Amino acid sequence: MGRSVGIVRDKKSGVYYFRKDVPPELRPLLERREWKKSLRTKDLNEAKVLHAREHVACLDAFAAAREGRKPTATLLNLRDAYALSAVWLAGRAQA
Repeated sequence: MGRSVGIVRDKKSGVYYFRKDVPPELRPLLERREWKKSLRTKDLNEAKVLHAREHVACLDAFAAAREGRKPTATLLNLRDAYALSAVWLAGRAQA
């Protein structure tokens, strides 16, 4: 039986990670045994929020693989959201 969804903290760096085993039937499609992604934070409260977002993206990727489609969950981190809004605002200022 695989591991459940969890927040894992790297012992050396203190950065939190999202980890979940890929179901055996999806491993050939996703070409990995484990879904692992850095949450890029050392703050546990922030990691909990980011973990929930990554869990949604992970489950969407699993569903997409089962259905033969590409994943649809696209989440921006805060830095990317600010950069995108700055580009949008700059375009509006010129218009």
